[in-house]
Amino acid sequence: MKLPLATLDDALAALSVCTDYEKMARTGHGYARLDLSTIERLVRRLGDPHLDYRVVHVAGTKGKGSTTRLVARILEAAGERVGEYTSPHLVRLTERIRVRGAEIPGEAVAAILSRVTDELHSDGADANRPTFFDFMTAIAFARFADERVTTAVVEVGMGGRLDSTNVVGPDVSVITSISLDHTEALGDTHAAIAAEKAGIVKPGVPVVTGVDGTFEGGPAEALEAIRAAAKAKGAPVHAMREDFHVGPAEPADVDGRAGIRFTVSTWRTPILEIEMPVLGAHQARNAAVAIAAIEVLRESGAVSVSDDAIVAALRDVELPARMEIVASSPLTIVDTAHNDGSSHAAGEALALHFPNREAVVCFGCAKDKDAGQIAMGFLPFVREWILTRAPSPRAALPEDLVDELPDPTQPVTIVPDPLEAVRLATRRAGPRGMVLVIGSFYLAGAVRESLVARGGRKWRE
Repeated sequence: MKLPLATLDDALAALSVCTDYEKMARTGHGYARLDLSTIERLVRRLGDPHLDYRVVHVAGTKGKGSTTRLVARILEAAGERVGEYTSPHLVRLTERIRVRGAEIPGEAVAAILSRVTDELHSDGADANRPTFFDFMTAIAFARFADERVTTAVVEVGMGGRLDSTNVVGPDVSVITSISLDHTEALGDTHAAIAAEKAGIVKPGVPVVTGVDGTFEGGPAEALEAIRAAAKAKGAPVHAMREDFHVGPAEPADVDGRAGIRFTVSTWRTPILEIEMPVLGAHQARNAAVAIAAIEVLRESGAVSVSDDAIVAALRDVELPARMEIVASSPLTIVDTAHNDGSSHAAGEALALHFPNREAVVCFGCAKDKDAGQIAMGFLPFVREWILTRAPSPRAALPEDLVDELPDPTQPVTIVPDPLEAVRLATRRAGPRGMVLVIGSFYLAGAVRESLVARGGRKWRE
């Protein structure tokens, strides 16, 4: 190993010896053998940086990445110095760690990793060796301390109870939604998954949840599991449809961009009229959860955030690859949906904004996902399929997806290279048609980078 580490490439080479569950098939991947001892050891070596700032801790099956971004943007609009940790990344590893919206420099990744490089070859059982995600989490926490952030908004990687991020002492714990995903690791019922995610609940720390007994948020048994976990820790719960509410979303022109308009009310604030330049009613739900988390911070006096700052931040927010329009001719939308809940949200967004249009769909997903269930979410809007392979070791071969599609009568073409798949979809759709790229975070990232680099722009009708 080259020491000291000087560049991002040095850091990546050093981290290549680590177990990286993001690149492994989930089945039997050993989640149950994980514990928090390795990340605790890492952050201790770095001086426990995760204790140097306020934390908003965000878990959930879907919406947690968007909600993390929304909370961070609201706090930044209010003048807070905010750290933001999300995963996975779309294109660059450095996207995962941001301070005031700016990605961590590669040299900073290398410098922080250099402080704990001996942990890369820890002795003992594999379960005691830090994973790739352990190291990235520790690097994020150290970066936030080095940059003197006032609040860090931290997205859980998977689950909650055993997730590396769960060493934080949050000011508010957020659980966005519950649906059936990662069942081989987290359990095969909504209640079991909710209990794992509620593992982030800390004694006396308020909980905000979008789980509300509905399909969109998660069924009643999921909310019951969260309440039980919170009660055991003496933590108050603020739940969607009980303590805060979101009104119906309708399409809107937001400063020349296609978006949504809706209202949010909370136990502290009677009404907020919100406009966001994003597609889909599910983002209104995410915004309501984010606002409720801000309300907890405002109520405790931890931060000073005006209603105007909330409205302004959301009006200007960007959520890359979340039903994002990246080209206008043909209308091309890229989305990270990779489970049935998120694909259902994508389908609802299409119904809200483009009810009478059909798309040529570029689709690829991980081999351990239920491709048929994912595809079902947006099936009414499919004109034809172009099956491709996401740039990930976990990606399914496109030929293996053919028999998983819910409607065997629809035209199917296999194009393994995702950029070639999009080029073909663009030709098939025609200048006034629509292309949807969906099924995988990695597919969305690769396609979005290419299209945006070629000058893709926002669109409005």
